[in-house]
Amino acid sequence: MFNIGPLELMVILLLALVVVGPSRLPEVGRSIGRALREFRKVQDEVRDSINFNLDAEPVTPRPAVKPGPPPAAVERARAAAASAETKPTAAPPADTTPTEPVTEPDEQPETQPPTEPPSPNGSSPAPEPPPD
Repeated sequence: MFNIGPLELMVILLLALVVVGPSRLPEVGRSIGRALREFRKVQDEVRDSINFNLDAEPVTPRPAVKPGPPPAAVERARAAAASAETKPTAAPPADTTPTEPVTEPDEQPETQPPTEPPSPNGSSPAPEPPPD
């Protein structure tokens, strides 16, 4: 891994023994071992996630679908079309002139009874009972 031979390893251990001391050397060795183990664990997780992403199939986008009318509206349209085919439709009147005579706003037609003026307190008059 680091390309260290046995002679280089002995020199490193001798320097560590001199710098740290014989009482704390096992504790430092354990902490270095734990750190290396955690580093390898994280490295393997990253490698696995990269390999998983490379092995996964590419996601192809689905073609866009134009939204249509809701199903109930489609059924109503079909029913209306079917009923239109079976029933004859009435033709609109050719002449669009009004059939009732046009009256001036201040004139009242003779068929309507005259209206009573509103009462001073703003309430409507009580309806009269029908004649016997």
